[in-house]
Amino acid sequence: MNKNENKEITSIFKIDFFAKLFNFIAKFIGKSFSVDNSCIKCGKCIKNCPKANIRYDKNKNIKFGNDCMACMRCIHNCPKHSISYNNKKYDQYDLNQYIKIK
Repeated sequence: MNKNENKEITSIFKIDFFAKLFNFIAKFIGKSFSVDNSCIKCGKCIKNCPKANIRYDKNKNIKFGNDCMACMRCIHNCPKHSISYNNKKYDQYDLNQYIKIK
C-alpha cells in the first residue's frame, strides 16, 4: 500500500467516525425540541420528518422521539412557528426564496 492510499483510508475512517458520532448525538437532539400553544396540529412537522421521529400522542399533542437527525425540517415547515429548540425560537427560511420555481 502506498502513502496516498494510506492517507485516503485514514480519511475515510475519520469521516466515518465523525458521521457515526454525529448520528449518536443527534438522537439526543430530538428530545430538545418542543411545541408551544400556537400549534394548530396540522401535522406538517410529522409529514416532513425524514426519520419519522415526530408523532401525535393520544391527546393529539406533538411528541419528539430519539431518532432525530437534526435536519430542522420541523422548524422550517411549521406554518405557525410553534417549534422551539432548547426553548428558543429560530428563524425559519422559505425554501421558495432559494429555489427558482418554473
